[in-house]
Amino acid sequence: MLFGDKAANWRGGRRKWKTGYIVVYAPDHPRAVNGRYVKEHRLVMEKHLGRYLFPWEIVHHKNGLKDDNRIENLQLLPSNAEHNKQIQTVYLENQNLKAVNLTLFLMLIQSRGKR
Repeated sequence: MLFGDKAANWRGGRRKWKTGYIVVYAPDHPRAVNGRYVKEHRLVMEKHLGRYLFPWEIVHHKNGLKDDNRIENLQLLPSNAEHNKQIQTVYLENQNLKAVNLTLFLMLIQSRGKR
C-alpha cells in the first residue's frame, strides 16, 4: 500500500478530519498520528515557538473554530486542566449572551404588542 505523495489519491497532504480539525501529512514528526498526520494547529504553534510541543501542552482555538489555524487565533495552554477552564469561561459567556439576547427579544415583542 502506498502512502503520502506516492498514493494515487494524493491531494497535497492537507485534509479535514470528521472531528473538524485540519491535519497535515508529516510522517517525520515525532507525534504524528499513525505515523503520518499531525493536527495543523499544533504545527502552526510549533513553528511560532520554534520547538516541538510537549504532549501535555494544549493549543486552544480562541474563536472555537477548529479549522481556523491562524496564529492570532491560537493560544498555548500548559495543560488540559487550563483548557477546560478556558472552555468553561467561554461557555458561561455564551450562556450570558443567550440570556441577554432572549431578554432583548422578549422586550421587542412586548413593545410591538403595545402599538
